[in-house]
Amino acid sequence: MAESRAKLAGAYRRWGEKVGRFPISYRLRGLWFARKFTSAGWLACAPGLPWPRVRNLGGTLTAGNCLFYSGVRLEVGQGGRLAIGSGTFLNRKKVESAVPIRKGDRLQVGKTVLELIK
Repeated sequence: MAESRAKLAGAYRRWGEKVGRFPISYRLRGLWFARKFTSAGWLACAPGLPWPRVRNLGGTLTAGNCLFYSGVRLEVGQGGRLAIGSGTFLNRKKVESAVPIRKGDRLQVGKTVLELIK
């Protein structure tokens, strides 16, 4: 009995740490924003205008636990797939700021790898 209470208390503490990283207003915006995704983890949206925007034209759009900032725009075409939350890499190097992309570069967003051919 004591062991199951300890497990439950540990799970509750970990959940509180994840949720507590952002103010509740960020989380409420994230719940509203998550409606546009095929599947989503805990999303948060920082305040500011314009609000993040999503256009899903028949593709698959998934997100892990992410924080979105104002001005972000995501668009997925029919049959397209976009996964966010596992990191973004350009030629196997983590992208942490804006970088130019050239022909032949491989961009990995989550588990999806895109190659620029034109």
